[in-house]
Amino acid sequence: MWRKTKRLRNLNRNHHLAHRAMRRSARLASRKNPARLQSAYGHKAPDTPLSRELTRPVNPPPRKRQKSDNEVEGSTSALHESFQACPLYSLPLDVLYEVLSYVDPISLLNLSRTSNLLRTTLLSSPARWVWRTSYTASDHDLPLAPDDVTIPQFLSLLVDRICDFCHATLGPDDRMVRFWAARLRSCTNCLYDTDHIVREKELGIFPIVRDVRRYFGAAHPLRKLLLASEDHYSFDVKYSRVTIERLAEVFKRENRRKLMADKKEWLKQREAEHAKIVEHAALCKKWEEGEEEKKRKRNYEIQMQRLGQIFDRLKNFGWYEEAKELHSRYELRCNDFIAKRQPLTDEEWADNQNSVLQYLTELKARRQTEIRRETFKERYQLLKEVYHSFGRRPRNSDYIRPGVGDLVTFEEVKDFVEGTPVDQNLERQDYCDMLERIEPVRFPKWQAACEEALVALLNAKDTDRATPATTADLRTAAVVFTHKDPHYVDVEVLHYPFMLQRRPRMYPCYAEDDDPQRLVGQWAWSADRVYVEPARLRVAERLVSLAGLDPRTATYSDMQMRNPWYANAQDMQDPKAGLRVRMWEKADGGLAGSRKPDGGDSHVGDVHHLHFDRDHHIDSHSMRESTQMANTTDANSRADRVVGKSRGSTTPKQGIGREICPPRRKRREIGASEGGTASEPERTSSLQQMPPDILFEILGHLDLFSLFHLSRTSKDFRNTLISRSTRGIWKKCYAAAPRELPPFPEDVTIPQFLSFIVDNICDFCHASDLEDRDIRRAWAVRVRCCEKCIQESAHVLHGEAALRELKIIRDIHRYFGRDYRLDKLFPTLSPVRHHSFDEWFPRAPIERLAVEFERDNKRKPVEVRKQWLERRAAEHMKVQKYARICEEWEQQTLCRKIERDRRVQRERLDEILRRLSALGWGSEVQHTGSWHSLSQHPFAAKAEPLTEEDWLENRQELIQFTQKLRESRLAVERRKTIETRYRELNEVYKTYLARMTRREQWRLPGIGDLVSWQEVRDFIEGTPVGEEITPAAMRAMIDQLAQSKFAEWRASCEDALVRMLNAEDTTRARPATKADLRLAATVFCRKRDYGVACYPEALHSLRPGYFSPSAKMDDPYVIVRQYAWSAEDVCVKVDKLRAAEEVVRLAGLDPRTATLEDMDARDSWFTWGREVPKAGEVPDRKKEVEVLPWRKAMSQSKDGKNIVLLSEQQTAPIRQLRERIYWYEGGLMKWSELNRKSKPRKKQAEVNLDVW
Repeated sequence: MWRKTKRLRNLNRNHHLAHRAMRRSARLASRKNPARLQSAYGHKAPDTPLSRELTRPVNPPPRKRQKSDNEVEGSTSALHESFQACPLYSLPLDVLYEVLSYVDPISLLNLSRTSNLLRTTLLSSPARWVWRTSYTASDHDLPLAPDDVTIPQFLSLLVDRICDFCHATLGPDDRMVRFWAARLRSCTNCLYDTDHIVREKELGIFPIVRDVRRYFGAAHPLRKLLLASEDHYSFDVKYSRVTIERLAEVFKRENRRKLMADKKEWLKQREAEHAKIVEHAALCKKWEEGEEEKKRKRNYEIQMQRLGQIFDRLKNFGWYEEAKELHSRYELRCNDFIAKRQPLTDEEWADNQNSVLQYLTELKARRQTEIRRETFKERYQLLKEVYHSFGRRPRNSDYIRPGVGDLVTFEEVKDFVEGTPVDQNLERQDYCDMLERIEPVRFPKWQAACEEALVALLNAKDTDRATPATTADLRTAAVVFTHKDPHYVDVEVLHYPFMLQRRPRMYPCYAEDDDPQRLVGQWAWSADRVYVEPARLRVAERLVSLAGLDPRTATYSDMQMRNPWYANAQDMQDPKAGLRVRMWEKADGGLAGSRKPDGGDSHVGDVHHLHFDRDHHIDSHSMRESTQMANTTDANSRADRVVGKSRGSTTPKQGIGREICPPRRKRREIGASEGGTASEPERTSSLQQMPPDILFEILGHLDLFSLFHLSRTSKDFRNTLISRSTRGIWKKCYAAAPRELPPFPEDVTIPQFLSFIVDNICDFCHASDLEDRDIRRAWAVRVRCCEKCIQESAHVLHGEAALRELKIIRDIHRYFGRDYRLDKLFPTLSPVRHHSFDEWFPRAPIERLAVEFERDNKRKPVEVRKQWLERRAAEHMKVQKYARICEEWEQQTLCRKIERDRRVQRERLDEILRRLSALGWGSEVQHTGSWHSLSQHPFAAKAEPLTEEDWLENRQELIQFTQKLRESRLAVERRKTIETRYRELNEVYKTYLARMTRREQWRLPGIGDLVSWQEVRDFIEGTPVGEEITPAAMRAMIDQLAQSKFAEWRASCEDALVRMLNAEDTTRARPATKADLRLAATVFCRKRDYGVACYPEALHSLRPGYFSPSAKMDDPYVIVRQYAWSAEDVCVKVDKLRAAEEVVRLAGLDPRTATLEDMDARDSWFTWGREVPKAGEVPDRKKEVEVLPWRKAMSQSKDGKNIVLLSEQQTAPIRQLRERIYWYEGGLMKWSELNRKSKPRKKQAEVNLDVW
C-alpha cells in the first residue's frame, strides 16, 4: 500500500507524470483484480461472469489503425501540446477532481468526450468517487445507478442514441428501443433482424434454453434467466441473441464436467442475480416513459405556440376564421411547415407564406366540396322518405308511378335538390310541393317513354307477330317479360305494368359516390335490363287460349277474374302419382319457364287445363280459396316423388363401382403341407367362439377405426362384422367417434364408407400406399384417383372442350344451349392443386349416364328427354350438396394432419440439434442457414419421433452433413468478405484519384488493373477473414504501389502501343517511338466498336464496356465493374490515322510535331463539307449545320477530306456558347449564328485543358 500511496502523491507534481502513472496503475490493478476497474464508477459490483460480459460491446465498430511515431510527430504533437497548455490541466489532480465533482453527471459525461486526456483522466480508477459524488449530489431525475455496470456506461445508455448492433446514429424523431435489462439499444431495423433479436417462441434453437427446459420443465419461465424486453408495438417479448450466446458460453465454461445438480444450482444463482437487474430495469422503463411523455408535452406546446403565431399572421390576410375551422378538423396538422416543432421566425414565414396560403385555399375548397356532398346526400335521403309517403294510390296504379331511382334522374328534381343554395334548408313540404308540380306532366312522360321502349323491344324480338305491337298490346295477358338473363333457371315472368317496378339490386361499387341513384339506393328503370322470349310468348298465348279467352284481347284483369289452374300432362297420365298444379300467373314461368325454351311449340301441348275438368277429382274451389295450401301440397308432392324415385333408382356409387373394374381377386391355393383341404373351415379363436350377444357387447366398446381394422384381420371377423346383425354396432361407434366425421350416406354401409375414407388406393390404376396429398377423391361418385391417372384422358376429361366430343354433351347443348353448366349433371374433380381454372370430369359417370339416357329415352320426343335430364340434374344437386360437406371435412382433416406432422418434425429436429450440440456441433447448428439446411435433411424432416436406433444408424451421416454445411458457410462468408474488401478498395482508389486532374488520371492504372496485380490479390484475399483491413491500410498499399508499379505499368502499355503502331502502319517513314504517342495525329481504336481516343486517354477509355454472361460473380473484375487494360482490346486503323493527320493539317499544324496541347490551344472547330454552301450559292441562313470539335472530327471522319475548318469569325459564337456550357462537345447550330458579325474579342477564351 505504501507504493500505491507514494505513486498517488507523486501524481500531483506533474500532470503528464500523473497521466502515465494512472495508466500503469490501471494495468497493474487489472492484472491483480479484473473486476476492480469494472466496479470503479459506482457501488461495488459482484465479480460475476455476466458483469464482465455486459461491459463488452455487442458489435464494436472497427478499430482504427494506430499511427506510428513518425506520423504523431506532425500535427498530433502540436494538438497534444495545446491541450497540455490548457489552465485546467495545470491544476493539481486532487483539486481537478474536486472541481469536477460539482458538475452534473450528463455534463461530466460530455466533458469526458472532449479530448483524450480528459477521457483518460475521468475514466481512470481514482476518478470513480467523482462520478459517484456527482451522481449522488446533483439534482436530477435520473434513475438510480445500477451495480452491474459503471456510471459512465449507464449514462451512455440513457443519453446516447446509437444502435449497439449496426452503430447507426439515430435522430431525435427516430424510434429507439432500449433493452434495459440487457443494457442494450436497438434501432427499428435491427429490432426485427433475426441475426440480433430473437422472439420468445424461437428460443428453442439455443442449447442453453433446451437444457433449462430439460432441467426445470417446459413451463419454466425463461425471463428469469434471460434478460428480455417487451415490444409494446408487436406485444411480443424479445431477447438479444448476443446476450444469450454469452450466457451460454459462460455456462458451458464454468459447468463443464459437472453434475446436473450443480448446473441447476448455477442457473438458480444466476436467476437470483438477474432478478435485481430486472427490478432496476423496471424503474428505468418507468423513467423512460416519463421522459417520453415530457417530450410529447414539450413538442405539443411548441406546436401550439407555432400555430398561434401562424394564426396571428393569418389575420392580416383574412384567413383567421377559416384556419380555426380547419384546425378543428385536424387538417392543418398535416402540413409539414405548420406541424414543425420549433418556434416560428420571420424569415421562415416570409419564405413559406405563399405556400401556406395556397394550402389553405385548397383545404377550403375541399371542405366546401365535402359540405356540398353531405348536404346533397341528406336532401336525397329526405326526398326518398317523402316520395314513399307521397300520393297513396291503389296497388295497380302504384306500379306505374316511377321509382325513386327514376325520380332523381329528372332534370326538374336535380335542379331543385342541387340548385338550391347549400345554406338554405329544404323542408318536407317543399318536396311535396315540387312533386305535386311535376306529377301531372313528368310522370305521364316517363310512363310513355317506358311503354315506347317496351313496344320497340317487343317488335324487335317477336318477329313472328302478324301486326306490329302497340302500347295497347302491352296490357294483354299474353305479353310477358322477364327481368333476368333467360339463361338462368330462376327466371320470374312478369306482365305489364308490373315490369316497370322491377329493378336490379343496387351495388355501391358500380356507382359513383355522388351519384343520386346510389344515394337513394335504387337504379333507374331501363329497357336494357328487360328480356323478351318468343317461346314464352307462345306459352302465354296457349295458356290464355286454354282458359277460354282470346290471346289478342284478354287482359290481365280478365285472367284474374277467370283464375284458371294448370298441371303437367305427364302427371295426368299416372292416376296414382302425385299431381302438381299451379296458378295461371306461375304456370308460364313454372311449367315452361323453369326450362330453357329453344323455340317452337313442342312443349305447349304438355299443358292441360284442369279448372273445369271433374274427371280428375280436383276441387278448384278449394284451390281458389287457399293458394298457400296449394303451394304446400305442391312442395310435399314433389318431395314424395323425389324420394320415391330415389329409392327405386340405382345410386351413383353402385353404378360407378361396377364400371371402374377393380382388380380380380385371386383364389388362395392350399397345399397338402398346410393340412386339410380347401373346403375345411379354418379354426377360429376363442374370441370368435363366444356367444354373439357377448361378442357384440365387447365390440361395441371399440372406437370406430379400431373396429374397422379389426374387420380386416381375418375372414371370420370380416364375415361377422359385415353381417346385417352388426349394423347397430357400426352406427353406435360412428356416432361416438371422437373425430368430426361427415354424416354417412344411406346408399352404402359404414364399412364401405370408411374404406373410401381410409384407404389411399387409386380406383383406376389400383396403386396403393399413396400419400394423402397424392390421392384425389370425387365424393359425388365416391371415386379415388391418383395424380398420375388424373392427367390421363382415359379416366378424366379435362375441361368442357374435351366433353364436347361425347354425343350426350352435344345433345345437352342442343337442348339447353352451349352456356348450360355441365356440373349440374356430372360430378367434377376440383383442380385446385393443378392450378387450372377448368372443371375436370370423371369419364365413367358421364358414360354411364349416356347409356341410361339412350335406354330410357329411345324414340321419345325432345321435351321428354329434357324432362329426364332435369330430373337427373335435381338428383345430382342433392348428391353434390353432400359431396361439398365431405370435401370440407377432408380439407380440414388434411390440414390437421399436416399441422400434427409439422409439430412432430419440430420436436424431432430439436432432439437432433440437442444431440449434435452434445457432440460439439452446437455453435454450427445455431447459425440460421445451417439450421434451415439441417431441417430440410431427409432424416431430420421425417414426421416421426426420433428413436435411439435411428440416431445411432444415421449419426455419422448427419455429422458429415453438418461438416459440409460448416465448410460451405465459411466459404460463403469468405466470399462476402473478399467482395466487401474489393468494393472498399474501389472507393479508396476513387478518393486517391479525386485529387488529380483528368489528364493525370488517364496516365494511372484503373481499378481493373489494380485488382489484376498479384500483390493486391494477396493483400485482399491473403489476409485472414477474421482480420479487418482498414481504409488506411488500403491507402498505404496504394501509395506503395504508386512508387513501384504505376510507372512500370505505364511503360509496358506504351511499349505495347508502339509495337502495335509499327505493326499496323507500315507506310511510316521511320519506326514509331514513345514520343510519337503524344502526337495529336496518333489515334487508337477499340476493336469491338467505333471508339477512338488519343494517348493517354486510350489507357482509360479503350476497355471492354460489358461483361459476358459466363463471368463469375466472385471475379474481382466483376466486383469492381471494370476489366484490366489489355492491348488485345485496342487496335490501330490506318484510315483513322490518315483522318487524324488531315484534321491536324486543316488546323494549320504539322502532323509530325503537333501534340495534344497544341491542338487544344488552337481550339479548331469543323463542320461537314456537304453542309457548306458552294461558291455562288445563296446560303440558307435558317439551315442548321453540325459543328464538331477536333477530337470528334477525328472520330467521325473517315479520311478527313469530308470536313471543313470553320473560320475564326464562325468559331467565335461556338466559344461563347462553350463558356456558358461547361462540357460542350458540338451539335447543331444555325448558319446565321455562325456567320453573324461580332466585335472582336479583347481576350481569347481560355480552353479548359484540365477536363482532358
